[in-house]
Amino acid sequence: MPKTEVKGKREVVQAFSRLSSDMEDLTDENTDLAGKIVGDVKRNTRKRTGTLADSWIASGDPSHILFSNPQKYAPVQEFGSDRRSIDPTNAVKKAFEDNTNAITDGYADGTRKRAKRRHIATA
Repeated sequence: MPKTEVKGKREVVQAFSRLSSDMEDLTDENTDLAGKIVGDVKRNTRKRTGTLADSWIASGDPSHILFSNPQKYAPVQEFGSDRRSIDPTNAVKKAFEDNTNAITDGYADGTRKRAKRRHIATA
């Protein structure tokens, strides 16, 4: 497999430019990470019957990890309500905070795979 040999500034700029064009669409990485994190979102969700926790849907698009919940009371439980004296669960936020290393590793792995496809040597 040929490698990109980087000798100077121009080659470095070209190599990173090629890699950057690949990084514009992170759908695969975002979808994979969403699938790994959704279990923690469900565990962090306040439960009475379990319907709310079981309803979380995880997906990824080119630039975001997305979590949605079709239950009409999901926003009130997630973000809280002063008017109803409901404290927020912050289930999604907690899941992201608890998985910071996994998220970082997921993007790093994705970057390495893209670099390998582009024949750019990585450490």
